[in-house]
Amino acid sequence: KTPGTYTVTVTNACGANTQSTTVAAKDCQVYFPTAFTPNGDGKNDFFKILTSYIFEEYLLTVYNRWGQKVFETNDSFKGWDGRFNDKLQPSWNSFIWYCRYKKSGVVTTMKGTVILIH
Repeated sequence: KTPGTYTVTVTNACGANTQSTTVAAKDCQVYFPTAFTPNGDGKNDFFKILTSYIFEEYLLTVYNRWGQKVFETNDSFKGWDGRFNDKLQPSWNSFIWYCRYKKSGVVTTMKGTVILIH
């Protein structure tokens, strides 16, 4: 996550080799997964934004196919666990999401669908 010059040295019975690379600072893109698996295995258990940015403003809303709001948060580190009214939603259902965030004074909106798999 930090720009700079990084060096690695690999050694084996035949000798050693050193390689360096410089990593520059740049803006990375923001992503949302197209599916998630809230099964408690610690991998992809929550639907949330995939970035390390700190936003000035943030809103993520998830809706089911009937237009009911099933999740909403202003915290980019929190994600949806696949539940609505404390009940895990059916597997392979699609949900619609909408996100609005502000970073460096610029407001961006994104929307898409996500499939819940368990």
